[in-house]
Amino acid sequence: MPSRRNLRELIETQITVCPIRIDPDENYFRPLVTDFRCAEVRWFYRRNEVDKWMNFNGRDSLCLEAKYRTVFSIPLDDQMTVELLEHGFTFRQTVVVLEGLYKVNDELTKVEAIYWKGDTCEIRRGTWFSQDWQPLEPPVADAIEAHHLQCFRGQTIPEGLTVFSAKEASNKPQLTELQLEGMEVRWSSVIDVSLSFKRGAILRYIGWGKSQALRRGFNKEAEWDDGPAEISHLVLVVHGIGQKGYENLIAENAQQVRDAVVAAMEKCYPEEKRRPMFLPVEWRSILKLDDGVTDVITLPKMSSMRTVLNSTAMDIMYYQSPLYRKEIVAGVVRQLNRIYTLFTENNPTFSGPVSIFAHSLGCVIIYDILQRWSPFLLYDKYVTHAMVKCKDPSNIEALKAFQKARDLLYEKIDGGINKMLQHNDEELMFKVCFTIRNARNEFDPHSSCSRPFVIDCRGGE
Repeated sequence: MPSRRNLRELIETQITVCPIRIDPDENYFRPLVTDFRCAEVRWFYRRNEVDKWMNFNGRDSLCLEAKYRTVFSIPLDDQMTVELLEHGFTFRQTVVVLEGLYKVNDELTKVEAIYWKGDTCEIRRGTWFSQDWQPLEPPVADAIEAHHLQCFRGQTIPEGLTVFSAKEASNKPQLTELQLEGMEVRWSSVIDVSLSFKRGAILRYIGWGKSQALRRGFNKEAEWDDGPAEISHLVLVVHGIGQKGYENLIAENAQQVRDAVVAAMEKCYPEEKRRPMFLPVEWRSILKLDDGVTDVITLPKMSSMRTVLNSTAMDIMYYQSPLYRKEIVAGVVRQLNRIYTLFTENNPTFSGPVSIFAHSLGCVIIYDILQRWSPFLLYDKYVTHAMVKCKDPSNIEALKAFQKARDLLYEKIDGGINKMLQHNDEELMFKVCFTIRNARNEFDPHSSCSRPFVIDCRGGE
């Protein structure tokens, strides 16, 4: 983004001043040429340079514009000030956009995914647009806007896209022009503005130098009501095996699930305006496990198949090992708590239920977490069973003493053996809601429950 000083120098050196006559019979009930209001500016985003710019919804655009004007000390218009006060908007350090999934960087040049890694989009402030409503580059648009205000400020803006008839279109007058590097902008009226690139005579002759019409302000003003739907239900999507090396795949899958659920809700429950939020929980990449030893000892023959097996079947074997299982469970819980914390920070008014949607190995892990199951508990049950079934009279006294010591130990432990074997890093920070249409229940991580669950994405009271 160019500095304001460099932009001012660009404008001052390249503007051609032309006096404009203002009609004394001007209709003051019609809009006049003034500085842009926040609602007239629209912000855009795109993932790749070859993609077209997509406009943010009205609320996101207004928040971005408010942040932009705060950063560059540009005053807000009265309408925007009133709207921000009415809706309790605060100028936080970061602005969250695109249904709360992305945050804007400090330079206001891109947005980054909040809940997963490696996903960014370029953003652009749109004030002047081409015929297909694609925003011009900010330095070019700012230079055109400065010239436009200098020549036409206070004049009435006519209705429509042009003031000329079809017959007059081929012989428009030129009121003023602006020379920029490699291009020139011409004004035939307040709303008849064209941009042409400076090319050779031969290229202009075959049509490559043909001018294109420009539009000032977006075709639809940004409105605060044009925002994301209220979130009724938070659903954390947990992946299973096969995610090693494909960390962002779960983010795509979560979006696919959300799109399918929203489409079904629009069809089956058109009166329901709230929507569930599906957030990906990627846990595989944060684990060390054997720290790559398996990859080192993998034989070179049939390497592709062995690599696939290492990234899929090995996850199951790791989880069956008491040594690695603890790391996996702690990692999954840590990611669940991290995503939940981020979500509540960005949505402080959310009070809906929270559910978990898991697949494959992820489903087994989540079930064990909710059941507080541990292989150490299984071993303890095995020892208890062996003591009860022991028939050797020579060991009776020793077993009785051992049993008494165990019972005394359990009495002194608050919560019993389950609490002793359950570490803080394996406890969820939130209650998990088990929901079906005719029966709703909440799972408290500090109690046990064995009910399966199905998600009702309409939420519940």
